[in-house]
Amino acid sequence: MNGNLNVSSIWSVLVSSSDGAKIVSALNNGDTPKGMLFSPSGRVPSMIGLWIMAVGTVILGSMWATPTHKVRVAAAPSHAERDLEVEVVEVTTKAAFSFIFFASAALVLLFYLMSYLIIVIIVIFCIGSSTAMFHCLHYLSIRIFKFRVDSFWMRKTEIPCCGEVLYLHIGLALICMSISIWFFFARHEEYAWFLQDIMGISMCLLFLKSFRFPNIRISSILLCLAFVYDIFWVFISPYLFQGESVMVKVATGGGTNEMVPMLLKFPNFCERCSAGLLGLGDIVLPGLLVSFTYAFDTAKSLRLVSGYFLYNVIGYGIGLIITYMALLYMEKGQPALLYLVPLTLGTTLVLAIKRGHLKEIWNGIEMNENETLMPETSKSSV
Repeated sequence: MNGNLNVSSIWSVLVSSSDGAKIVSALNNGDTPKGMLFSPSGRVPSMIGLWIMAVGTVILGSMWATPTHKVRVAAAPSHAERDLEVEVVEVTTKAAFSFIFFASAALVLLFYLMSYLIIVIIVIFCIGSSTAMFHCLHYLSIRIFKFRVDSFWMRKTEIPCCGEVLYLHIGLALICMSISIWFFFARHEEYAWFLQDIMGISMCLLFLKSFRFPNIRISSILLCLAFVYDIFWVFISPYLFQGESVMVKVATGGGTNEMVPMLLKFPNFCERCSAGLLGLGDIVLPGLLVSFTYAFDTAKSLRLVSGYFLYNVIGYGIGLIITYMALLYMEKGQPALLYLVPLTLGTTLVLAIKRGHLKEIWNGIEMNENETLMPETSKSSV
């Protein structure tokens, strides 16, 4: 044995017998096998964390957006709930095209002016998430604590420029603003991802509560446009923008030492691995379809297995798993909607054709005033 052998330079790998035979054959032929170190284990925890948060948000948002008729009849909304109504906006064809157009314009603008606009984006995120957290906490506090009308939190006080405000609303507003301010000044700390996720999930929940698809036709238009949008700005844009993916550069802050906060983060347990990321759009856009199927199942009194909601949730979860597998394999950012849209929208359409519901689900269900799925909110269209 050579006394100069450096033991620390010996690498041990585990391969299958067939791959091992190929390596031995290559060595016997005088070839030098080539390979690379692949260690996905450090990224798996972040993928699991993001998967749980995304799927959970879609499920909770769908249920919040569509309260059951039985619950509505059992308990009328309190004056605290009436004081905080959320307007429900039905998405239209015009809104679908406008959304993709303005989203694309915003991406290009941020691509070139990221260093000037990133702080503005973070501030807007903090303000918007404060509102979203307020609505979410308000709903939870009313449902969990069931405050009496004569309790302290249900009393009102006069505030300049705001009029009469419940003490409950004041307390919740202080909590939400404190979280947003905390995140703004601590956004570079290791624990900031937790605050960002709370804020981001709240925004997704309020979005799913505030917007809805009236039918699968509108859903198909928006999701198909978003499908093309995601692929173009991730995979095709590098050929038009000096080799850089516009979506990836904008999402990662474009070298400003900041990150666009409109995404969920989860830390990796790998020294050379960055945190796992998932854009809020990859939650709310398929989430609107999942929410619609939950409302459809409720209106038709369909059971879980015979309805559409369960299969959309499963499709969404599988789509995320495929996204993560592609990320590990390609080692580059993936357009999640490339996998999510076929497995949610496609699943819905195939099941509707098979069950004979296509015409009904394509045009939507007309319901009378007593059967409306969202009675505590007013509706409008965009």
